[in-house]
Amino acid sequence: FFTSPVFTGLFGRIFLKEPWGAMEFGASIVSLCGCVLVAQPPFIFQSDSDSAVGVDGGITNDSAADSHGTVQRSIAAAVALSGAAISSLVYIVIRKIDKNVHFFVLVNSFGMAGILTLPLSTLFKPFVWPDSNSEWGVVLLIGCLAFTAQLFFNAGVQMVPAGPASMVRNLDIVFAFLLQIFILGDVPDVFSITGATLVTACCIFIGYKKILRQHKPSAVVVQVEPEAEIEIG
Repeated sequence: FFTSPVFTGLFGRIFLKEPWGAMEFGASIVSLCGCVLVAQPPFIFQSDSDSAVGVDGGITNDSAADSHGTVQRSIAAAVALSGAAISSLVYIVIRKIDKNVHFFVLVNSFGMAGILTLPLSTLFKPFVWPDSNSEWGVVLLIGCLAFTAQLFFNAGVQMVPAGPASMVRNLDIVFAFLLQIFILGDVPDVFSITGATLVTACCIFIGYKKILRQHKPSAVVVQVEPEAEIEIG
């Protein structure tokens, strides 16, 4: 899903004719690299020694298992790319609607879709009610935070082009990274720090470009009226 800003910028250029130049595309690629450094997916950062160790701790050289793992990773990558492309269409739809529909209505439609698809989710995992008051509190807290985040998300996307909005959305990785440090006490490595710095720098760059574009003086067209003819009688 880290590739979503690239898809969003491309779709915004195609369907909405929004500005998306080479510098914005380059910033999206750099931001993508930063997200990868923070997330550190196993299929990229897994060492050769880790891939050779079996489930029971022994060394495995089973070519069939390696082939099966390659197919599974290919399917997972295809599903993830499809999800990123579909999620990028959310930005396009919100921008197309623009401010004709209040962002609160968009949030309510999102919740309605979740209610309607709830029976479908039970096909994959049985529905379980919370057992204690603490679990109910956590569920309500997650719901309130998600609702508020969706409000700000829809309102923000209605105000700015889809491409920059999707890339600024990558800041949630940086915020999660900071909360991990101050709340969970996990010490980051150099890859995570570098990735968070790249994402933040790209978002600042896109914001700066937007400010420059808004304050760019527009060309003034002076219309000269033709001189009135003087009739001498």
